[in-house]
Amino acid sequence: TDLVIGGAGTVSFGSANSVSSFQANVANIGTSVLSGNLDYTSVYAGNLTLGQMSVGGVSSFTLPATRSFTAANSANAFTGTVTLAGSGGNIENVTVNNSKALTLGNLSMNGDFSSTVTNGALTLGTTVVGNAVGDDFTATAVGIAGGPLTVTGATSLAAGTGDVTLANVANVFGTSVVINSSKNASLFVQGTDLDVLGSVVASQTFALSTGSNPLTLPTLATGNNQLSSGQISSFQVGALSLSAASIAIPANFNFANIAYLNLTSTGGAIVANGAITTGTLTISSAGSATLNALNSISNLGNVTTLGGNFSFINGRQLNLAGVVSVAGTADLTVAGQFYNYSGQSLPFAGTTGRAVVRSLSMMGGLPNQISALAGFKNSYNFTDPGTSRAMIYAVSPLAQFAPSGTTIAGVNLGGTQTGGGQFNTFLTGSDNLNWMISDFGRFDMPTVKPSGMDYILYPQRVEPETRTLPAATLGQLERELGRPPTLDEVQAREVAVREAAMVRSGAILERTSFDAVEEETDKQESADVPVQVIDGGKPQAGLGGQKAEVGSRPSFAPRPASAGGASEGFGPQASKSQSVKQGANGPVLRSGPMRSVAGLRPAEPAEGASAGKTATQAVHLDAKSVIEQERASAEVGIAPPIAAGR
Repeated sequence: TDLVIGGAGTVSFGSANSVSSFQANVANIGTSVLSGNLDYTSVYAGNLTLGQMSVGGVSSFTLPATRSFTAANSANAFTGTVTLAGSGGNIENVTVNNSKALTLGNLSMNGDFSSTVTNGALTLGTTVVGNAVGDDFTATAVGIAGGPLTVTGATSLAAGTGDVTLANVANVFGTSVVINSSKNASLFVQGTDLDVLGSVVASQTFALSTGSNPLTLPTLATGNNQLSSGQISSFQVGALSLSAASIAIPANFNFANIAYLNLTSTGGAIVANGAITTGTLTISSAGSATLNALNSISNLGNVTTLGGNFSFINGRQLNLAGVVSVAGTADLTVAGQFYNYSGQSLPFAGTTGRAVVRSLSMMGGLPNQISALAGFKNSYNFTDPGTSRAMIYAVSPLAQFAPSGTTIAGVNLGGTQTGGGQFNTFLTGSDNLNWMISDFGRFDMPTVKPSGMDYILYPQRVEPETRTLPAATLGQLERELGRPPTLDEVQAREVAVREAAMVRSGAILERTSFDAVEEETDKQESADVPVQVIDGGKPQAGLGGQKAEVGSRPSFAPRPASAGGASEGFGPQASKSQSVKQGANGPVLRSGPMRSVAGLRPAEPAEGASAGKTATQAVHLDAKSVIEQERASAEVGIAPPIAAGR
């Protein structure tokens, strides 16, 4: 049975299970604690105000039309859905606060709406607020969601550390909409209402959708279907995601507050004639995507086109951070290095047409970074291989620096370090610029000329390994100097120790053409020994003082070992005890037995019957055969002789 209480007093339900179909002619409901539901109808001619309410079930309040509902106590604990309705028309103003998550049913009202929810989110049903300008919607909660929401006046949302999710396509915002705080914000605003969008704060992503309307940005002024530079500048967001039927960017997009940009078209193309500057860019287009201005993007995320090609130009190094799935061709031009950080070995697998990536160099950051893609044909010097998957580089992978005049997309990259030096270090083990590979396809190595013959010198030098010495050796060096040694002195001693160990083990020790110091004995020998041209080659060393006759061939004979330790054979063998001075870069050590041709000497007269036989054999041992013999016996790491003049 309904309990009717007359007058402008207060009714309180105390503690009860449920209150069903309760009607009262009072202005106030006092403190009440109900474990079940509350169904209350006010027949009072004025507004209804509630004290602290705790309702374990659903709550339903019906008021006379144009009357207001106020439940402002912050300790309210409405657990179930709260429904507010007017009898004979809309209610006026609504204020409802709650100490826990609050869910409101469908609501139509003529005035203002205000709600503060602590320790939980606010969930809206279909909500219509106001019938005139000045009727506003204000909500503060740990998350705001639901709708659709229609507001005649201003909308102010504060979701704290929660999300704002008001993405219903039926949303209508009146004079303004702002989001003062949120973690993520997803908001649908009709394209024709975009001029009312104000500041947005989202610590992570702000996703703005305009539905079936096109979107143009950034523009100088606010207007229908467009976002102005002022609006975008007011966004304090971690990422900006824009969705519209089609997207046009006619002017440069460069905002310091936008580090991540996502562009999504639901019905047409994405066209950016202005340059986009941002940290990360992702694209999803129902048509094609054309971004051919000089963009400045650090990371290119997922790219999808459902109905056209993808064309993209970047004015700086680019990291591919996603996959490229294009219903057509994918053409990327990068004025710098291009790296695959997608985590996929085939990031262009979803592209149905040709995929081409143009960039500076393959070797941009060895040993950790290589600019290459599996399944792509590599080519250099802007040469297009014509394959369905092509990586086209401006320079060779072994170039240290881009040559002067190297230009990609109008960006002059001449002199840019390309990583070829690092690749050379990877191959040769040396970071000395004298040893760098200077041209793709050949090793530009220095040569040495012991005894007048040319040798290829393989690029391996004695370099400090640990840059330190054993304590005992370091102490000895300090005692010799009478002071702590410098780093150069420590390194010199380390090189000397390693040198001695290599000589004892039978390693070759030779100087290079970079060494400034020359053996005085070598100079003297070269000056004293006459030379003769053989078969059009360079003068051969070690022909002694014998004068060759015109038209005759020199004869050669084995020479006995010298007192200096040279063994028998053609020419003296390198001695383990030979003295080699330290050059500017240090001597070169070669592993393996000591073998080098120091000179080719003519046969010496022999006594007895065997002399003629020996001389006859030596005639056939001309310079060419000796050189070929030395080359055949050369080992990896040994400096093989190469005939002079070749």
